[in-house]
Amino acid sequence: MKNLLVISPDKGMAEALRSCLDQNDYRVLEAASIGEDEMRQAAPTVDACVLDADLATVDAIRQVGKARKLLPQAPLLLYSAGEDWKWEEEAYVLGVNNVLRKPVRARQLLSILDRLLAQEAAPEAPKATASLPKEASASRIDLLLQLSSLLAAGLQVRPLLNKALLLLRAELGINRAAIFLKQGRRLQPTCSIGLLPGVLRALDLTTDDGIGEYVSHHGKVLRLESAGRQARREFQTLGTKVAIPMFDQESMVGVALLDNRITGEPIGDGELAALFFLLERLSAPIKAIREHEQEVADHGLLTGIVQGIQSGCVVIKRDLSILFLNEPARHHLGLPVGAVQFRDLPQDIGSRVFQAFQGAGTPKPFDFISRAKPEVHCRASIALDGAQADALTLWIEDCTQADLRKREEAEAASLKAVRGLAGRLAHEIGNAVVPIFAQHQLADRNDPELRQAVDEGINRVGQLVGQMRALAQDRNGHTVNVPVAQLIEDAFAAQKPS
Repeated sequence: MKNLLVISPDKGMAEALRSCLDQNDYRVLEAASIGEDEMRQAAPTVDACVLDADLATVDAIRQVGKARKLLPQAPLLLYSAGEDWKWEEEAYVLGVNNVLRKPVRARQLLSILDRLLAQEAAPEAPKATASLPKEASASRIDLLLQLSSLLAAGLQVRPLLNKALLLLRAELGINRAAIFLKQGRRLQPTCSIGLLPGVLRALDLTTDDGIGEYVSHHGKVLRLESAGRQARREFQTLGTKVAIPMFDQESMVGVALLDNRITGEPIGDGELAALFFLLERLSAPIKAIREHEQEVADHGLLTGIVQGIQSGCVVIKRDLSILFLNEPARHHLGLPVGAVQFRDLPQDIGSRVFQAFQGAGTPKPFDFISRAKPEVHCRASIALDGAQADALTLWIEDCTQADLRKREEAEAASLKAVRGLAGRLAHEIGNAVVPIFAQHQLADRNDPELRQAVDEGINRVGQLVGQMRALAQDRNGHTVNVPVAQLIEDAFAAQKPS
C-alpha cells in the first residue's frame, strides 16, 4: 500500500482524492500546512505528496520549495486553480513533477501516480560521477569553506552583504550588483560591486513606484524586458538587468539588482530561483541584525537620558552585580570612581536590595543621609518587576529642597493663621475698649490722677490694637511713598484760572 500525503488547508481536497483512489492501494494522509518536524518524521513513509496551492502569489512557490526540501525523494504533484506560466515554470524549477488544474480528475491522477511511482521503483543507473568521490568531496568542502566566510561578518549587515556579493560574483560571473535595504518606504543602498557611489546616491528607490513598487507588490523577480517605464529608467541608471526581492517569509527586507554575466549571457531562470531562496535565507539574519542595532541605539539613548537626570539610578542584577550607575547615584552613595561592587553600597540599602531579590516583596521608599553631604536628605525606592525579575532599579532622589519647601509652606500657613487671629483679636479688643473710653469721658474731671492713668491705659491698648491690625495685613504687595502735599499743591495750581 502506498502512502499519499495531501497538504491542503481545505479538508475537501483529501476527501476528493480518497474518492478517486483505490483504498486497497493508497492510504491518504492529511496535513493542513507544512510543519518541519512532522514532515521530517513522516518523510520515510511518504511515497508521494500532493500540494494544494494556487500559483498566484509567491507564497505558493515558497511552499513548493519547503515541501521539496523536506521530501527530497517523493514525487510532488501541485494542484492549482490559477494559471500563470511564469509561476508554473518556477514550480517545475523547484522540483514539482506535475502541475494539475482543479478540479481533481480520477483518470488523470491515477495515470500520473502510476507512472511516477513506477519510475521511483525502477533501479537507478550508476552515475558517471560515482567513480570520482574525491573530487565531489573536495567540491563540497570548498563550498562549505566559501559559505563559512560569511560568519566572519558577525552582527554587521554591510560586511555580511558585501561578502555575499563577492561570492555571487565569483560563482555567477556578474559584472555589477547592488543591494538596497528597506527603511520605511525608501530603499537605501547598502552595498554594491562595480558601481560608483555617486550613482547609488543619485538614485532614489521607493516602494511607491518603479522597481520597489513591483517587487514589494508582486514578490517576484523583475527583468528589464518586462519592466515599466520608471523601473526601466532605474535599471538603465544602474546598468543592471534583473531585480530579485528579498523576503524574510513575512515582509520585504530589500531588493538585489544584478547585471548579466561578464560574457553578456543573461542569468537563467533556474539560477534566479536559487538566488531568490538564497537571499531569503540571508534576509532573516539581516532583519535580526537590524533589530539588534535598533535595540542598541535605543539602549544608548535611554542610557544618555538616565545619565543626564538629577535623580540617582542604579541597576542591579539578581547575582548582585551592578549593571548601571549614574553620577548622581555615585555622589549620594559616596561610591569611588571606577568599577563599583555590590559590597560598596551602604549596608542599609544593600540589605533591602537583597531582601527584595529573596522574595520579601518590594520594600517601601525609605530615607537616608547622603554620604557626600550629611546635610543632604535623600529618599530611595526600589523598583522590581515581579519576584522572578532578573534585575531591579534603585532610584535615589535628593529631598533637601522638597523638605525645605514643605517647611516654608508650613511656616506660611502658620503666619497666615496668626494674621487671622491678630485681626480677630484687634476687633474684639477694640469693641471691649469702647465702653471704657465712654465712661472715661463721663468721669469726674476733678480727679486728674485717675484721668491720667485711664488715658495711659487706653493709649497702650490702642497701640497694641494697631500692632495687631498691622500684623493682620497682607504685605505681599509693593508699596510706594507718595508726597501728598506736593500732589495737592499741583492740583490747586492746575485749577487756577490762567
